[in-house]
Amino acid sequence: MPPAWAQGFPTSQVPLTTGIVEAFIASYPDVRQTADSLEEKYGARADNGDDPMAAWQGWMAVSEAQGALNAVCQAHGFDGFLPWLQVLASVATAYTFVREGGGVDDKMAESIAEVQNNPNLSAAQKQMILQQMQAAMGAVSAMRPPQENLDAVAPYAPQLAVLFEDA
Repeated sequence: MPPAWAQGFPTSQVPLTTGIVEAFIASYPDVRQTADSLEEKYGARADNGDDPMAAWQGWMAVSEAQGALNAVCQAHGFDGFLPWLQVLASVATAYTFVREGGGVDDKMAESIAEVQNNPNLSAAQKQMILQQMQAAMGAVSAMRPPQENLDAVAPYAPQLAVLFEDA
């Protein structure tokens, strides 16, 4: 899973290459250390509750924090922290799909078959449940990263598992 502190970050996909993924992996520990330092220095921005994105936005309002985040990202070849966040979101999404493989699609197909073959459901109940499942499938498909991103992330799945599970 993506790290908890990354939840709520930008969800638009950016094109990934192996070079970008490698730069992200190299940068992640430094960005995380900077994030930890910011939390120690500025707190978790209690006025923002437990919302990690709100905390990041709060820190970005402090020029020193923004400078620190930009500097660490730029040291790894990113234009700044916000572009790095977009890469984080794209890498994390692609990693999730790579890790799950076809499992999401397989589970959905199994669930559809169970509904269709359930003798305890009326035709109307089956239709209603299947419509809801199709809507959910549409939402999953909308989140599915481009194949190029999956291909760029796949070779690095073991390294990403260590990074993300350590968060």
